[in-house]
Amino acid sequence: MDLHTALTFSLVEQYMQKLLPPTTLSYITPWFDQARTVMSTSSSSLTQWKSKITVIDRALRPLHPQIKTEVQAAIYDGLFNSVQIEVTYEAITKDEGAKTYCINPLGLAIRDQVIYLGCTIRQYKDVRFLALSRVSTAKLLASPSVQLRNFDIYKSAATTLGILQDDKPMELELKVKKLVAKYLAESPISKDQQITVTEGDWSCIKATMPDSQHVRAWLMGLGADVEVIKPSSLRDEFQLLARDLIAKYSD
Repeated sequence: MDLHTALTFSLVEQYMQKLLPPTTLSYITPWFDQARTVMSTSSSSLTQWKSKITVIDRALRPLHPQIKTEVQAAIYDGLFNSVQIEVTYEAITKDEGAKTYCINPLGLAIRDQVIYLGCTIRQYKDVRFLALSRVSTAKLLASPSVQLRNFDIYKSAATTLGILQDDKPMELELKVKKLVAKYLAESPISKDQQITVTEGDWSCIKATMPDSQHVRAWLMGLGADVEVIKPSSLRDEFQLLARDLIAKYSD
């Protein structure tokens, strides 16, 4: 194995393990081992590349919730081979205890370090997303899973997990501080973004954006450096949030 291949396997091992099915991981584990050996015994400057790069998340990155190894293996295998799985699952939003279901696995979605399995339960067509960390047992069944026609894992996850508030995009208009405007000029938030310098230290940003929780979290992260002008419904949300925060922090 040459150094470039070893570096590639090292980065795959570091950043992509949770995206790969167990069968694939077990197949390439010897390559991971060989890559580590090559990287540790070479004197080339290429071996230092891993220590010179990192991935920084803008948002808080919680620790990975614990997932039982045998549960993850069974679920990934069931998804990979398109067979039904019997799982015991305890929903976080209900105080009903764990329940056992026969599910049809459809796809995986990862949000905030939590791995979710998109699936249907028994003969029903509505898609549910189960956090793998809340599955206590998982057993592969012999019957093939029932697949949904034209199923899109991204669209389904974005809607079901509360990322998209509405399918229709929104015409966003913001008033932002000069430094924020400079960052946005460098890294636009949409292809149609427009920046107009207004008065003093402020600029106006216009952009077509998805009506999503991600956009709201990004806006909240900017704090007092941004003011939502349009749409009026989003401005109303932030006005209510501001009043709530003032009430909480007023001594």
